[in-house]
Amino acid sequence: MLKNIKKVGEVLTASTQKSITGGNACIACYDHCVLVSRNRIELGDCFDNCQQTVC
Repeated sequence: MLKNIKKVGEVLTASTQKSITGGNACIACYDHCVLVSRNRIELGDCFDNCQQTVC
């Protein structure tokens, strides 16, 4: 696991930064779906929307 951790002070590439930001936004979108969906159909639609727009 330690070899997967970036060195402190290393400049991240744009693609790496995007994957980190997209990852956090994606998780937040899924968490929002779980909180606001009343049933499995709404949950599935919300997850699909997250996948198309955020993730």
